[in-house]
Formats: sequence, C-alpha cells, structure tokens
Amino acid sequence: MQSFVQSYGYFALIVLSILESACAPIPSEVTFGFAGAFCTVAVGGSSHFSVWAVIAIGTVGSLVGSIIAYETWLGTGDDDLLESIRAYNEENCTSTLSLRDWLLGTYCVSGLVCAWAGGGR
Repeated sequence: MQSFVQSYGYFALIVLSILESACAPIPSEVTFGFAGAFCTVAVGGSSHFSVWAVIAIGTVGSLVGSIIAYETWLGTGDDDLLESIRAYNEENCTSTLSLRDWLLGTYCVSGLVCAWAGGGR
C-alpha cells in the first residue's frame, strides 16, 4: 500500500478512502498513516503531501464512499450489505469514543481544556 500511495499520491488516497468507506476491507488507519508520514520531511527528505489536502481528501472520500454504500443498499435491499454498513458505523463510533477517552486521559493539562472537550476535569 505504501508504494501505491507514494506512486499515485492524492489520487491513491481518494480511491482508498472511497473504497474503505464503501465497506471494502481497507484500513484507513494504514492509508492515512502513510499519508501522514508523507506530510513530513522525515520521509524522503521533503514533504510529499499537504496536511490540509490529506484531511480534505479523507473527508470527501469518506462521504462519497458512504453514499455509494448506502445507495447500493437502497437499490438492492441486501441485508448483508446493511449489516456491513451498520458494523462499519459502529466501529467508527467505538473507535472515536476510545480516541476521545485516551486523549482526555493523556492530554488533559488544564481544567478548561478538559471541560471544553467533555472531560469534566
């Protein structure tokens, strides 16, 4: 996957993001992990990607892939696809909550920041 992302750049990111959000088993953590690395000068001596472009591509790809999955389900009524969409969304919600909890536990340095983030400390 690294060579695909490195060779095809932003195009690879949008394709992989759409496929992942359309319930294909492509981990976005890996795809965007490589993209994050390519945003730094530590990989290859110069930054290949813009952080803001990577964020925008991930957002658009996720939206397009989700719409494709939903529209496919609407057209087919396939219960297995609906279960895949449900499982995908549940995993995203669970992962986001776990990340929030970890960030609050690790990075709460002021009561104001924690209260703003919902940590209540």
